[in-house]
Formats: sequence, C-alpha cells, structure tokens
Amino acid sequence: RKYFDMNISAIITDYPETARMLLPIKK
Repeated sequence: RKYFDMNISAIITDYPETARMLLPIKK
C-alpha cells in the first residue's frame, strides 16, 4: 500500500497530465 502511494506520488510529479486522467481528483 505504501509502495503504491509512493508510486502515485512519483507519477503525479513526473506525469501530472497522466495523473489527472488516472486520478480525477483536485488537490
């Protein structure tokens, strides 16, 4: 679970547009 969250953080950092498609959450 922690590993998954870390991966999501990396994706949001490196690929913000992809992250927006995968996680339609405004933060």
